[in-house]
Amino acid sequence: MKKQNLINVMMAACLTLCVNTIKSRATSTSEKGLDVKNQKVAFNAPGAANPIIPGYFADPTIKKFGDTYYIYATTDGIKLASGQPTVWMSKDFVNWYNYPLNIKVPEGLNNCWAPDVVLAQDGKYYYYMGNCERGCNIYGYVSDSPIGPFAPINNGNVVIPAGIPKEGFPSLDAQMFVDDDGSVYSYFGTWCTSFGGMGFAQIDPTDMHTLLKTSLIPIAQVPQAFEAAYPIKKDGKYFLMYSSGDCRLSSYAVHYSVADKPEGPFTPGKNSPILVTNEDGTVDGPGHHSVLKEGNEYYIVYHRHDNPHSTNGEFRQVCADQLIFSDSLTIEKVNPTHSGINLICQPQNRPVNLAYKAKVSASSFYHLISTPTRYEKSGYNYKYAPENSVDDNNGTLWKAQNSNLPQSLVVDLGTKRAIRRVMTQFEYPTYYYQYKLEVSMDSIHWKLFSDKTNNRRCGCPMIDENDLSARYVKLTITGTQKSGMLPAVWNLKVYDTLFEVPSFKNSESAEEPGARSTQSLLVDFEVDAFKEGASITNVPNKGTLGGYFGTIGQSVATTINGVKAARLDGKNLAL
Repeated sequence: MKKQNLINVMMAACLTLCVNTIKSRATSTSEKGLDVKNQKVAFNAPGAANPIIPGYFADPTIKKFGDTYYIYATTDGIKLASGQPTVWMSKDFVNWYNYPLNIKVPEGLNNCWAPDVVLAQDGKYYYYMGNCERGCNIYGYVSDSPIGPFAPINNGNVVIPAGIPKEGFPSLDAQMFVDDDGSVYSYFGTWCTSFGGMGFAQIDPTDMHTLLKTSLIPIAQVPQAFEAAYPIKKDGKYFLMYSSGDCRLSSYAVHYSVADKPEGPFTPGKNSPILVTNEDGTVDGPGHHSVLKEGNEYYIVYHRHDNPHSTNGEFRQVCADQLIFSDSLTIEKVNPTHSGINLICQPQNRPVNLAYKAKVSASSFYHLISTPTRYEKSGYNYKYAPENSVDDNNGTLWKAQNSNLPQSLVVDLGTKRAIRRVMTQFEYPTYYYQYKLEVSMDSIHWKLFSDKTNNRRCGCPMIDENDLSARYVKLTITGTQKSGMLPAVWNLKVYDTLFEVPSFKNSESAEEPGARSTQSLLVDFEVDAFKEGASITNVPNKGTLGGYFGTIGQSVATTINGVKAARLDGKNLAL
């Protein structure tokens, strides 16, 4: 199917699926995770609407083209946020579908950071992203469709190069702004505090890449600005929002300044910072946001760290909450929630997720126990339990204890039900999983519902259809695209009726499935055979890689806490 036809189909589809209302998500005080005292939905509450999409994504840009919402974001959780660029699409702001983008990035580049997409006066869609592998530059692309394919503009050359508007200035996190008169501006930069301000450029709207003017917005006008500029215009005033602090840590926060003109001068806004880590730390490091206007209401779409918070702060998730302007110059402090905004959800004609809060068991689950770190000062004792897979919460995850395959989930629907469709949201939407779905009346004798054991397509959700009746549904994960990936599922949903979903299919990967673990050590370093105080040289590797360990300089055998070890003096190495 041609891409334009694809998007037409997508925009024509009526995705009214919305499994749970705000009331069913948050009003029962007996629900797991409900803070009865404050009547707030906790991060692990069934049906919590934040995060709004499953998976690790950061720096979200929310757009609405026609009647469809789009989220363009950095694909996080992979090699320093170097995952495949994608777009999420939804008709109702509840049910989102992930599609990998076809973008011809320059050879040798891997990162597509902090993307933005703007509909220009020529009717085309322009995609801008940052990359710091050859200096921090902004690149641009164009397409006839919001989902691509995207071709380079400016002959593939950088649109906003590093060093604009100041020598050494890193051009990253560009956000475009189209004013009422059609003028196009860009606000950009990272490490802004070190360079004394934030980047600004006026761009020729006829080609969307020629820089007509550049300048530096002084740091005094945007105090504590680090990165993630986001401009909006309201009632004739220009609001320049931005993030401060370290995106890996709890210090990340959102501020704003206000001006009468796009270039400023800007006056720091009241209440800054307006979005910060919440009191219990479950909304941690919120920032790098965008803004959605729906009618007369405004919503802030931002990322925050996953729960529990992963090491290095590079497993971020996308959330949305209300943004309130109390007057023409003031933004109120944002209340970051786990309940979200439930923007478009309507109660009528809603298919029911039969698996929601059903009994569920798994072949294993991962129990995280950790000492305090800079990312979580109290440490962790957390279970990635099977029930997380049926709680309709994009922030809770079932994760297997290890990467041994196969691993399985069994959902008990309680009684015999017609089963027409199963939708599975695996941990990584941009990697494929191989699996099969089976159904049963007694959980002993199983009938095949769908065989994806040779699957090479990534996607979220994975959609499988049949027409069977049963009480139990079993998902068995048999393979993963990358070696060592733990089988893991955000949500597994079961339906007895069919409803409209996007018609596209993600392309198959040419990459072979990851090799299965042999459960053996590759490297095994032991010096038990050496006497106390003896020099250590040529230690055989008892792991499956074989070979020997050598030393540079001198190393001697010693005993530490009852364990024979090699002692180095800080100047020598063991290889």
